[in-house]
Amino acid sequence: MNNHLVNVFFRVDANRQIGTGHLVRCQILASKLQQIGMKCTFLLHKTPTFYEDQLKQKGFEVIYLSVLTMKYAENLSQLIHNHSRYPHNLLLIDSDEEFYYTAEFQEKIRFARIKLMMITFKYRNPFYADIVHNQNLLALEHDYKVAPYTQTLFGTEYVILKEVYKTMSLTARKKINKSIKTILINFGGADRSNQTYKTLDAVYESGIDLERIVVVVGSLYISVEQLRELIRKHEGKNTSLHINTTRMPQFQLMADLAITSGGLTAWELACLKSPNFVIPTSTREVKSGELMHKKKLVYYIGKGYDVTKEQIAHELNFIVEDHANRALMAHRFYELVAADGCDRVAEAIAKLFVARYV
Repeated sequence: MNNHLVNVFFRVDANRQIGTGHLVRCQILASKLQQIGMKCTFLLHKTPTFYEDQLKQKGFEVIYLSVLTMKYAENLSQLIHNHSRYPHNLLLIDSDEEFYYTAEFQEKIRFARIKLMMITFKYRNPFYADIVHNQNLLALEHDYKVAPYTQTLFGTEYVILKEVYKTMSLTARKKINKSIKTILINFGGADRSNQTYKTLDAVYESGIDLERIVVVVGSLYISVEQLRELIRKHEGKNTSLHINTTRMPQFQLMADLAITSGGLTAWELACLKSPNFVIPTSTREVKSGELMHKKKLVYYIGKGYDVTKEQIAHELNFIVEDHANRALMAHRFYELVAADGCDRVAEAIAKLFVARYV
């Protein structure tokens, strides 16, 4: 099958309500599909225009959808057929919107001769898609109901990461430093509950002797000035603030400990053998964080909304002295995550167009 005859339509959004993880994941996968010859189009609804500019700079087409087009399979499939100049089309949905999870919606998309892939953390509803993907560890704990023809891509074997992590994982650190001298703080692109500020304040309060603190926030983070004021109050602590940086892999690699919400960043850190202290900011991240903690992959003390600055500071002092377990966790997580997961997902998509349509 010639991949140049395939158009993949990504139905995804990014905003302060849902964060940036869905869009980041799709953009990574789209880059891989584009690399093997497929055309990629993004179908957006509620996403700031600066993300549209980023997508276009990478060579992707962007279409904004009305509510009526977004919600109804007949309208969405008609748009795809009208817009695509290719004989083979795939609709890839990375969204929590409930109307995408009905049997009616999924079956109508396939009836319109459009392949369907769902990237999802949901598992309670039956799936009628050609591919269902869930890279979370929780996927292996759940009982998914899928059609006989559905291919399931579950677990860390199919983690979608940037190409750089595949390269860097091959030379990941062989030894975890006994002392913690560099801490990285990152709570995603939006961080609506401002865990970044509380965590940085806790790091200062902990009294740990650090050489460097690196703080990374995204374009949707709105408390930058408040954060800068906190940093100014502790100007002797060598704290650097980075907004929407392209240097994240380098910061993750140099960190003796990263403090994150446990989303996509958890898999990135695992590939680099960087120890991770997870403070989740969503219900999904809480469940994932609890499971990672149960499997002794990360440090975890509870949901971000409930954890106090003092509790974080106390845990940090414990982690500093817990070198043996810190090293074991990092190595254990490294062995679990496949840095080439994006290649496997792209291969599964390509194979959809080799076999006869079911």
